[in-house]
Amino acid sequence: MQIDYAKNAGASVILLIVAALNTKELMELYEYATNLGLEVLVEVHDAEELDRALQLGAKIIGVNNRDLRTFDVNLKRTEEIASIFPFHEERVLISESGIWNTEDAERVAKAGARAVLVGESLMRSGDVESALRSLQVELGGILK
Repeated sequence: MQIDYAKNAGASVILLIVAALNTKELMELYEYATNLGLEVLVEVHDAEELDRALQLGAKIIGVNNRDLRTFDVNLKRTEEIASIFPFHEERVLISESGIWNTEDAERVAKAGARAVLVGESLMRSGDVESALRSLQVELGGILK
């Protein structure tokens, strides 16, 4: 099982994509991973998927800004999910995909994201260290 491979390779966090799993599979995989001591980043794309993640008890929820059907990217997806996200329940919102620069990071941070998941922007940057620094933004005097 991929979760076992991840754990054995030293992973501390795995990703479960709500859109790719039915409710039973999602619950079984989430429980399996957490029982192994892994954190689980549960990825959502819309309000219905957010509801499924919340019912699961997920504490780390990522919003994929990329539509998996069209591959269009829009940071508004993070803003939409953040507007209904239960921040008061000690859950963390992460914005995934489409974060290319300081302005993008500030936009999703302002919406409520406390972290970003990036890949393509770093790979295309030519200077990963500078790119990472540009994605660190301040919120209320705290560097995020």
